[in-house]
Amino acid sequence: MTRVAVIGAGYWGPNLIRNLDQLDALAAACDLSAERLATVREQHGVRTTTSFDEILADPGIDAIAVATPVPTHFPLARKALLAGKHVFVEKPLALSAAEADALVDLADERRRVLMVGHLLEYHPAFTAIKELVAAGELGAIQHIRCSRLNFGTLRLAENVLWSFAPHDFSLLLRLAGEEPRHVAAAGYRILGTPREDAVHVDLEFPSGLSAHVHVSWLEPEKLHQFVVIGSRRMVVFNDILKTEKLKLYDKGFDPDGGGFVARNEGYRAIDLGPGEPMQLELLDFLEACATGRPPLADGASGARVVKVLERVGQALAADRPGAGRITA
Repeated sequence: MTRVAVIGAGYWGPNLIRNLDQLDALAAACDLSAERLATVREQHGVRTTTSFDEILADPGIDAIAVATPVPTHFPLARKALLAGKHVFVEKPLALSAAEADALVDLADERRRVLMVGHLLEYHPAFTAIKELVAAGELGAIQHIRCSRLNFGTLRLAENVLWSFAPHDFSLLLRLAGEEPRHVAAAGYRILGTPREDAVHVDLEFPSGLSAHVHVSWLEPEKLHQFVVIGSRRMVVFNDILKTEKLKLYDKGFDPDGGGFVARNEGYRAIDLGPGEPMQLELLDFLEACATGRPPLADGASGARVVKVLERVGQALAADRPGAGRITA
């Protein structure tokens, strides 16, 4: 069994620690906070340390999982790959396309697994969406709309785009199967900080597919919704709901004598397969480490997401002060 050390026991790290422990793959936890490490020892009885170098020097540790602040992802992942470890990095892979590509190249050179925490790609609802698309149930995909809104933690290391949108772009790019040819973005610094609190992104793809992404951490109600509009049917994935997370709508506009006629036949809930997304994600990582085959959310897919985020970020940077809608 691959033995994994988790780097970072703050916001997201405890989830990785818990799941890896349940999978009997947890080797150690590393954090700069003695208080956090004491909690990890109490809950999981695992070895802890404040020294990243100690983790890298241990031949009994095969892989590391990085769950630290986003600006540290690149240097920690690079150092781990150079030490011969397989690497799992929470999203986003890095804060620039150049850094993301450098990690992908280094992992290939060292023949190590590099994986990104695009958790929702492992959600049974998204698996079902891919199956519906492959079976032709939706027809041709025409438009995708992503909404990730919350009254969330205000971050100063990155804006809401880099904090929230990697999830949506990972799903969007996976379904599109192509890179956007046109990106338009508008961002708002509602609280007056140097970082955007809310961002709207519009994308157009060579195939004609269009998409809209809206992310905000300044919303009164939480919404995590992924909508796919097809030429035949529509599907809605609402991750906030306890039941009927995925609905297939038999709605659309059918050609009729040179015009269109509306069709509204209601919806049916789609039964989802079993499995907790994080366990499915980590099982994929562990199997990739053991076999050498690429995981679903490999480094290359992480780099693609970073490149789109970077294009949007460049548009937002140009949109100051009050320049309005900028395209890239």
